[in-house]
Amino acid sequence: MTSEAQKVGAWPRLQVEIRSEAQHVTAVLRINGTPHGCASPTVEGMRAGIIARCATLASTLARPVAVDIDEAGQRYRIAVRSSGVVQPIHAGNMIADASHLTPVNGPCRQCQQLVVVTAAACGACGIDQPLRVELDDNPPRRPAPPTHVPTVAPAPEYERTAAPTPEIEEHTVFIRGPRPQLVIHLDSGETITTAAPAVLGRNPDAIYGHAPVKLPSPSREVSRTHALVDVDDDGRLIVTDHGSSNGTSVDGHALSPHTPTIIAASARLQLGDTTVQLQSRTGREQPSTQG
Repeated sequence: MTSEAQKVGAWPRLQVEIRSEAQHVTAVLRINGTPHGCASPTVEGMRAGIIARCATLASTLARPVAVDIDEAGQRYRIAVRSSGVVQPIHAGNMIADASHLTPVNGPCRQCQQLVVVTAAACGACGIDQPLRVELDDNPPRRPAPPTHVPTVAPAPEYERTAAPTPEIEEHTVFIRGPRPQLVIHLDSGETITTAAPAVLGRNPDAIYGHAPVKLPSPSREVSRTHALVDVDDDGRLIVTDHGSSNGTSVDGHALSPHTPTIIAASARLQLGDTTVQLQSRTGREQPSTQG
C-alpha cells in the first residue's frame, strides 16, 4: 500500500493539552473547539489514545488530520493518517510519503498489552476500543492506578522530528484563496446563502469562526447551536453535530455528536423538526442572505 506526499488541511482543528502527575495523566482534546476530557494511567497510553481518536477522524474524512499538542508546555504539531501513522508537518502544511512508516502502538487500557492504534479490539483481552482515553464525565476524573505498568518504550519518532509551533490564537481561521459559499435549501423553498464555514441552529453562537445561520423550528426541536458545516479544500461538505438535544441525521442515519462527517450535496439533513439540503460553491465572501 502506498501513501503519497500530500497537503494536510487546517480543518478540523484538533488541539490537545496533556498534563502529567504522579500515577495519572489527564488531557483535554478539543475538536473544533469542543472539549473532551481524557485520562490514562501512563503518558504512553494517553499519546496512543489521542492518536487512535485522530486516526478515526482521519478515516472518516478520508485524509490526514493535523493535531496541535501542548504537552506540559512543550508545543508541537503532528499529522495523523487513517492508518495510524504519525508524521511531522513540513513547510506549506505538507507531509512526506509514508509508505515506509508503521502505525503507532500503545498499551491496552485493560491488560496493558501493546496494540496498534487502529485496532477495534485488543487481541489479548478482547476489550473493545482498547486505547480509548476519552471520558464520559467532564471535567476529567482521576483514573485508578494500573495494576501493572509496562516498561516505558522509547519516545515515538514524531517527538524527535516534529518542531514546536507557536500557539495559535483561539478562534483564528485561515483562509487561502476565494472563500467558499454555502447554500442552504429549506423544505419551505427558502434559500439561505452565507460564507462557509457556518453554524446552524435556532439562534446559534458564532463559534470558532463559523457564520451563524438561524433555522426555522416551529416545535423548537432545533437546538440553539445545533451543527457546524464546513467545506474542505476539495469542496466536500462536512457536518458536525454540536451535541444537539435532538441530534442530526443524514438521509435517516444519525450522526455521532462532535464527529465531522462527509455528506453528499444531495443528502437531506435533518436537524430536529427542520430539514435542509446543502450546496457549496466557490466565490467571493458575501454577507448572509435569506430569501
